[in-house]
Amino acid sequence: MKGFRFHFLIAVFCSLSFVHCYDSKQNNDSLQSLLTVSTVPIRVTVVGDSIAQLSDGFGLKAKLPNNYSVTDVSIAGYNISSWLENSSHIEGIPTDIWIVELGTNDALSQGTYKFRENYSELLNRLELKNPSFIVLSTVPLTEQVGIQTSVRENNETIRNLAGNKATYRLADLEKLFSNHSGQLLLYSVDDPIHPNQIGMEMIGEEYRKLLLGL
Repeated sequence: MKGFRFHFLIAVFCSLSFVHCYDSKQNNDSLQSLLTVSTVPIRVTVVGDSIAQLSDGFGLKAKLPNNYSVTDVSIAGYNISSWLENSSHIEGIPTDIWIVELGTNDALSQGTYKFRENYSELLNRLELKNPSFIVLSTVPLTEQVGIQTSVRENNETIRNLAGNKATYRLADLEKLFSNHSGQLLLYSVDDPIHPNQIGMEMIGEEYRKLLLGL
């Protein structure tokens, strides 16, 4: 079972063309140590804000196979500073894969101020007691023009951080939305911040593909 789990998760995270797979012996040893002690099912925890909470973790409980267990601890209104203040509530959750979906509220409340410092600290705390994979997510630019510059700059910080460790992966939701060429709108007329059902479905599918290596 351990061998199966190791090769299965290696395939999940290395099969995507945009994922950088590390080859050094040190990183391979660390990765093997992480995966072989994990239990079945594969435990996924979503740490987010209202975008994740409103969608019940982007529907991942229904989207993923039975060998995944999904916990959504997202809280509306939370930014990274909020999670740092309350990180003790999540640090001890047994998790194989964290999904971090944060940044919109940060742009709304703080712009780009201390974003890299705070984001890095949150990642460090998630890893401290739970050496797991972490999916870092850029966030859609939203249709609120006033915060788009801050969101764009913070997203570039997230992309840079995603390349720092073998256990980090990137879900580029900004590009996902920016590359959308369909005629269907991704936001409702009266809410420029939260994606509508179509937008939420797109995000859920992006995470599903990333986790399953499709």
